[in-house]
Amino acid sequence: MTDVICGRGRLGQRIAAAMTAAGRTPLSLRIDPQQGLVASTGALPTAIDCLLICLVPRHPDGGSGWLGLLDGLCAQVRRGDLHIKRALLVSSTAVYASHATGWVDAATPVTPESPRSAGLIEAEQRTRELAPETVVARLAGITGPGYERYDPVTMSMSQPRHAIDVRAAASILATLAMMPSPAPACALITDGAIYWQGRALPASAEQPELMALSQQHRLMRPSHTGRP
Repeated sequence: MTDVICGRGRLGQRIAAAMTAAGRTPLSLRIDPQQGLVASTGALPTAIDCLLICLVPRHPDGGSGWLGLLDGLCAQVRRGDLHIKRALLVSSTAVYASHATGWVDAATPVTPESPRSAGLIEAEQRTRELAPETVVARLAGITGPGYERYDPVTMSMSQPRHAIDVRAAASILATLAMMPSPAPACALITDGAIYWQGRALPASAEQPELMALSQQHRLMRPSHTGRP
């Protein structure tokens, strides 16, 4: 059984640690836009149980670092150089940029609205070409250790905010990577709250206050929630 993780930043390290604790230590490999999956040392595995892509690519001015990033990887799969059972992409709720108002969930259609959302949507589409089982995990703004810059409470005065603690996100993503059964094709992940004017409200479309708020702002109904 071979698992691979591409991206060992603060979130990626926590995911890898959670998988290791469960007895599945992932290899750490790199993605090159032209070459695809690249191993710094040793042979490249040809059969992968789960390929987890957890990257924050550098974004050029006015563009997106995601555009074209997975082209080489898709070419490897088409040639038969790689056989991947499950591919999991850590995406972002930035894909919902085209929805200014209303409730969105994992099934809500997305369209490019900005270079960032266009790049992420392309990466999601490319990921679906990689394996029989694919999971796109759209994370809300990350909070917790190492992510102190984003405070959904203090930033919620002008518009509703959504968040997920990095520890809870890592646990959910590790579970999705290692599920013995088919995982959901798309997941919207938050901590289950909508932060509005300094308060944390349960993300329930039945709440009259949130029903009214959704007429003016975009609100997210998560498919997975977690707290540290």
